[in-house]
Amino acid sequence: MTRFWTFHWQFRLWRDDNNTEYETVDSSGSNSFRKRGVAVGDTVYVISLSAGQLYLGGRMTVGQITSRDDAIRLLGTDNLYEANEWIVDPERAGTPLHLHRRLSPELTKRLRFESKTGPKEPCFVSDTELDNQATRGVRELTAASAALLDRIIDCTDRLPRSEEMFTVTDELLQEGMPAISRPPTYLLTWNPAVWNGVIENSSDWSCGNNTRIKTGDRLFLIRQGIEPRGIAASGWAITDVFEDGEGTRRVTIQFDVLPDGTRVLPRALLAALNDGLTTPMNWSARISGTRIPNAVAARLESAWVEFVAGRMSPSVEFREGAPRETTHNIFERNPEARRRCLEHHGRSCAVCWMSFGLVYGPLAKGFIHVHHLRPLSEIGAGHTVNPVADLLPVCANCHAVLHLGGECRSIEDVRQLIEGQKLGGV
Repeated sequence: MTRFWTFHWQFRLWRDDNNTEYETVDSSGSNSFRKRGVAVGDTVYVISLSAGQLYLGGRMTVGQITSRDDAIRLLGTDNLYEANEWIVDPERAGTPLHLHRRLSPELTKRLRFESKTGPKEPCFVSDTELDNQATRGVRELTAASAALLDRIIDCTDRLPRSEEMFTVTDELLQEGMPAISRPPTYLLTWNPAVWNGVIENSSDWSCGNNTRIKTGDRLFLIRQGIEPRGIAASGWAITDVFEDGEGTRRVTIQFDVLPDGTRVLPRALLAALNDGLTTPMNWSARISGTRIPNAVAARLESAWVEFVAGRMSPSVEFREGAPRETTHNIFERNPEARRRCLEHHGRSCAVCWMSFGLVYGPLAKGFIHVHHLRPLSEIGAGHTVNPVADLLPVCANCHAVLHLGGECRSIEDVRQLIEGQKLGGV
């Protein structure tokens, strides 16, 4: 009968230069595998512990229990630490090693270890911290606990590869969708008293002294100087920072909402986004390219989508694509079509399954972009949109990639980009 075990790796070795991240978990060394009862065919979960938090590296099946010398021969490397016994999987059927997967205390408390007196809970020294000896060595898991770790691995291994640490929560597992990091958000400035030309899509925009903006970062444009003052437009960086012929640092922005010259998300509302936060945003900053703190950026996204939706006129037949004449054409998006799309498809990204509520909590719960499978600029005026067939919910990251470089990629194309990264693409 298959048994299930955890094997503790020291956290000082929980680094990519010691154990290469995303390579298959296929071996571990100890002096007590046989003593503890580990056998060929058993499942071993690699874990670690730091600051009272449990980390889950991956899973392997024991193919052989052998000496260090035989392990060197089987694995084709002598870069193995000193241990008398090695569990090895020559078939390399294990999962990728994940060094950035941390379990929430609530999930960790659901684990149970086998003991002579029955299933035993992990030892916590506080409500949120494990005892530093709680997972040392080799410990046998109950079958139910092994199934829980399998769910965690299956769910989180779908994430794009990242160097960002994330915590797996019970809510994530219940929803069955992985979390994903948000891109940095930056504020670009615009003073119509200095320059009042037509803002086109896409545009090269000054970013002050900023050298950090990268392709895919979120950008907001704030109108300054003369009233009305406030957030006037939003978009995505489709280039890294570059210098023009005069040495000015610029970035190319692909707008998803262009300014209409009269309506802005006003400064008074922007100031309220800072309420209760330890790292507020200085909305009076005159230098373009200032980074908006993550917590403020999440609130801004939520406020912005409500502001944009609130200035659109509903239509019973959900007609979209009719151009309005301002200093440019804006293709109207119908809020009722959006509502029906989300009612049918839900509010998780159709590409990567990201949920804003799972990543950022109650503040961002329900926030999501809606993507037109055919661009509004192509379908023309008066198109009757089918909210279920023509629209899909997508997260901000995937929406940027769908339109990156002015294209309209398919949902499947972007899914394949993510899968390519998980398989080692660049």
